[in-house]
Amino acid sequence: MADGVGENASAPSKTCRKCKNTAQSGLKCVRCDSVSHASCVKLLKNIRRIDDKTIDCCNTVDQVGKPQLNGGASNDVSDENKTLILEISYLKKLLEHKQLLIENQNTTIWSLQEQIKLLNKVNVNKQTYATSVSKHPNTTKHIAESITTNPTKINTSLPSSINIDKGLSTTDKVKSTTIINKPDKKSAATVQKNDAAVDSAVNNVKSVPNGNNLQEEPFIEVSYKKRRPRTSNSPIIGELELNSEILLKAAPKLAFLHVYRLHPDTKSDDLINFLKPTFSEVACEQLRSVKPESYSSFKVTIDNSNLTKAMNPASWPKGTCINRFFHSKNTPATVKMPGTTRSLFEVEQ
Repeated sequence: MADGVGENASAPSKTCRKCKNTAQSGLKCVRCDSVSHASCVKLLKNIRRIDDKTIDCCNTVDQVGKPQLNGGASNDVSDENKTLILEISYLKKLLEHKQLLIENQNTTIWSLQEQIKLLNKVNVNKQTYATSVSKHPNTTKHIAESITTNPTKINTSLPSSINIDKGLSTTDKVKSTTIINKPDKKSAATVQKNDAAVDSAVNNVKSVPNGNNLQEEPFIEVSYKKRRPRTSNSPIIGELELNSEILLKAAPKLAFLHVYRLHPDTKSDDLINFLKPTFSEVACEQLRSVKPESYSSFKVTIDNSNLTKAMNPASWPKGTCINRFFHSKNTPATVKMPGTTRSLFEVEQ
C-alpha cells in the first residue's frame, strides 16, 4: 500500500473520475486532491501525468465538466480547422502544378484564336465570291463564241423544268466559268462532241404523259401451268418364265473387276485357269498397267451372282489388289458384232 499510495494513504476517500467508484488508493491530483485508479488514468483524456504518484486533471475540468456548454464551440472550431487545412493543401497542389495548368490554358487560347482566324477567312471568301458574281452575272453568256467560230446549235425544245445549274454552288459556278474562258483546241473539240451528244439525247427523250390524261387499263389475270411431278424412269423387269423351246432369254448380268499387283510375267490364261474352279464363267483381259515392269493388271468379267464371293480376300493370292472396274463414259465399248471385225461403236456410226 505504501508503494501504490504513499502520501495519499491518509487522504479522504473520493470517487474515481473514470469509473465513479470510491478510490481508496491511486494517483492524486496536485490541485483538487482527487484520487483516481491507476488503470482508469490510462483511459482518461485531457489529463497530464506528472509522475507515478501525481497527476494534473484540473486544467481541463471546465471542458470535461461542462460538455453541453463548450461542445458545440469546439466542434465548430475543429470543422473550421479542417476546412482551412484542406484549403491549404489545395493551394499547395496548385502551386506544384501551376506550370502545367498555365500550359494547358495557353494551348486552349491558341486553338480558339486559330478558329477565329479560320472563320474570318471563310467570311472574307464568301463576301469576295458574292461580289464577283454580282458584278459579272452573265459570265457564261458568250462562252460558245470564245470556244469556236462555228457555234453549235442549241435545242430550244428542252423542258422548262430542267435546271442546268441545279446542284452547283456559287463557288463551283465561278470555277467552271474561269476554266471555260481559257479554252484550247482539245477542249473545243471535246465541247463540240459533248454538244452533239446532248442534242441527240434530248431529241430521243420521250415526252412523259400528264397524269390527268392517263387512262386506267383493266387488270389481266395471268395463270401459270402447274408443274407436273417428275416420274422416275426406272425400267420394269420381266417375270415370265419361258419354255426351253423358245430361244428368247435374258442376257446374264455381268460384274467387272480390276485385278492388279500381279507378277509382270502373269498372262490372261494363267488367271483364267486359277479362277475357273471357283467361278464357272470367267473372262479375262490384260490391261496396260502404270508400271508394266513392276506389276500387271487385268480386267476380269464374272457373273453378277458371284460378285460377293469374288470380293472375298480369301479367294485371291496374297498381295493381290481387287477393286470394282468402272467403264469410262468417253471410251466406247469394244464389243465385236458377230460376222464382222468392227466394234459395236463403229457399227452404230
